Amino acid sequence: MGQPETKFVSVGQDRVAYVVWGEGPADVLFLANFGASVDAIWEHPGHLRWTRTLGARLRVIMLDHRGSGMSDSVPEPRQGNLDDRIDDIFAVLDTVGVGRVSVLGEGDGALTAIKFAVEHPERVDKLVLQNGYAAGWAVDAPPEQIEELADTVRAVWGSGEAVAIAVPHFADDLEFCARLERLGARPSAAAALTRNLAAMDLRPLLDKITAPTLVVYSGDLTLSSVEQSRDLAQHIPHARLFEGSSSTFYWGSGVVEELVAFISGAASVGDRDLVTLLFTDVVDSTGAVVAVGDDEWRQTLNFLDDLVAARVSRAGGRVVKQTGDGHLIEFARPGDAARAALAICRAAPTLGVTLRAGVHTGEIERRENGDIGGLTVHIAARIAASANAGEVVVSRTVADLLGATEYALQDRGEHQLKGVPGRWALFTIHD
Repeated sequence: MGQPETKFVSVGQDRVAYVVWGEGPADVLFLANFGASVDAIWEHPGHLRWTRTLGARLRVIMLDHRGSGMSDSVPEPRQGNLDDRIDDIFAVLDTVGVGRVSVLGEGDGALTAIKFAVEHPERVDKLVLQNGYAAGWAVDAPPEQIEELADTVRAVWGSGEAVAIAVPHFADDLEFCARLERLGARPSAAAALTRNLAAMDLRPLLDKITAPTLVVYSGDLTLSSVEQSRDLAQHIPHARLFEGSSSTFYWGSGVVEELVAFISGAASVGDRDLVTLLFTDVVDSTGAVVAVGDDEWRQTLNFLDDLVAARVSRAGGRVVKQTGDGHLIEFARPGDAARAALAICRAAPTLGVTLRAGVHTGEIERRENGDIGGLTVHIAARIAASANAGEVVVSRTVADLLGATEYALQDRGEHQLKGVPGRWALFTIHD
């Protein structure tokens, strides 16, 4: 799935940007947290995993409210105005041709989602409030405190600092955070939104929500707390609360699976997932066993297990299983897999062995015992088998996702992978 075309619809004299992606049977309106523009969520692997997972099972409609992203600007006093936001929603939904829709409100998008669900229940099928809140942080704060924070936001906006604080899983890529801010809004607009939303309080509306509601907390956004999610679930009639803990952006603990299952009505969607897989393999393991004997080789493999576990943990991955003389490992982000692969291959010779590694991104099937399966697993294994001693080889999918990173990519041409249809463009990576 590539980046969808950004389109525009008129709201009065203004133009509002929106995108639609996915071909699932259920429609969902995604009201993203401020700063996540329709043109800015197609670069970071965490965002890509999120958008692709949603699009694999749903049809997603996303817009930039006026005053943010690609849409027209508004005067500062109207920045974050919920009535304006609802007008934007109607314009987009009517243009796309959607009547009733499930609404997913993330962060401050939950404020808009709550108001829309209460005032227009005939248009809302289901409601998901994800890391959201019903009242701003400064409901009872003095005006000077609000102004101080707004001034700070304006001063740092565009540097990446604000997003890095708000989304810690993005903080290791400050350049990306800076681009996200610059595509999301002007500094003055970000400051005005901070000021205008700070004292907003929609708690009196919560008991008027009639749509089936799921409240999701994953800890991905520092601007909302688990207490706020619990408060939402407590005061919305018959709402269900799901608490998870993401290991990277919206990955882990079944967070994405839970909300997709709720919206789609499927009993479970947790059996498939989009991940990056790393396969490692000892080069000439048979010769090594002959040279050192069974007992010493068994100890070497134990030491190798410890080495791999340490490097994988440091990179935020999960060792799925030991595969005789190698390992199958999963990551949320290609960059994490690349970093771990290079570190493991570099350290392995200290144990008297040489490794090769392969990395590929794709969908896998999850099994009840914690194992995984699917064509992606086989492709990653075949890519590893194609590597030379000490090499880390990646698929074109991974190379494209890594993009202009700290890693150097060397084209190895197209290869036939045993048992896999077609020819595959492969690349080696280096620090």
